[in-house]
Amino acid sequence: MEKLNQEYLAARFAAVSLHLALTVNVLQARPDHILAALSGSCVQQALRMPAACRQGNCVILDELSAGCRDSWQASESIFYRELSASIAFLVVELVSMLTAVHCSQQEALNFFGAMLHLGGSLVLVLFLVMQASYAYFHAVFAVCYVLPFLGELNTWLAIVRGAYVKRFPPPETSS
Repeated sequence: MEKLNQEYLAARFAAVSLHLALTVNVLQARPDHILAALSGSCVQQALRMPAACRQGNCVILDELSAGCRDSWQASESIFYRELSASIAFLVVELVSMLTAVHCSQQEALNFFGAMLHLGGSLVLVLFLVMQASYAYFHAVFAVCYVLPFLGELNTWLAIVRGAYVKRFPPPETSS
């Protein structure tokens, strides 16, 4: 069972790394996803702006009406905070896995964490390719970022409360 848990942990580490890379790509493409969430009239106004303004490099958003500007700024703020939290959760998980400290009965967390992160990576690929509205990211955030993070947090809380801690030995080298 220990070998299986190590394989789950390795798969989870790879899945979290892939998920982190895709999340950074979504962060860079966030104006496209915000644009997809705006109303039709706001989209027309936004498309008249220079591309640099849509990328957030423009101080003056005069091309947008007050309602569209407020909608754009509110959407951007929410989406940016979710993406920042997502990246923070993934980094914490990666660092936590690198410590190689785990409780007994960790197999389920490693398995489900790997599956959720692989599923999240697949959804993010579709999200990027289809340039979907940022509103769809809320569900991805809840399921594929928050749940695995809470599982990892639960593990560390169990360790703090005195759960049995085990360390994975270093990999065996073949000579």
